Amino acid sequence: MYPDISIEKLPIERYIQSTQSIQFQNSALSPKFKRQEISQIYISQLKLSQLLNEAKKRANIPNWDDEDGLPADEKCFHFMQTFISVYPSGLPLPDIYPDPDGTIGMEWEFVDGTSLVANMMPSGEIAYSVYGTKEKTYGAIRWDQLKFPQQLLNILLTYE
Repeated sequence: MYPDISIEKLPIERYIQSTQSIQFQNSALSPKFKRQEISQIYISQLKLSQLLNEAKKRANIPNWDDEDGLPADEKCFHFMQTFISVYPSGLPLPDIYPDPDGTIGMEWEFVDGTSLVANMMPSGEIAYSVYGTKEKTYGAIRWDQLKFPQQLLNILLTYE
């Protein structure tokens, strides 16, 4: 009844080029963002999505870490996709990787030697730890998934 439609995947260069020319018609967004900032958001989100897809592929291989690591939980991937969709431009991009406990890990390393490690839990909560030569803090963040978690943003801006 429905025609078979196949969609050609765009090479990354064409995708980046096409996102650089996107203009929002929504007048509420136009004054807030310059065209270049909007493009940077898409480029950051594309890179993070690629890292997430690589982590997913790696974690779906049986015994992916040679130590009986669990496959990454699908709920974690869902929450990570939401996290990526609200990731602000201008922030450093984390490494994204599967964790042996089935969560998705993220790590930011800063020039002063401080690291921020965060894990997306199946509940959508983000467990984090900041460690370096001067301090160590840890905690968990509940976020509404409508915007980037403020507590995580504050940590990233502190060490950026």
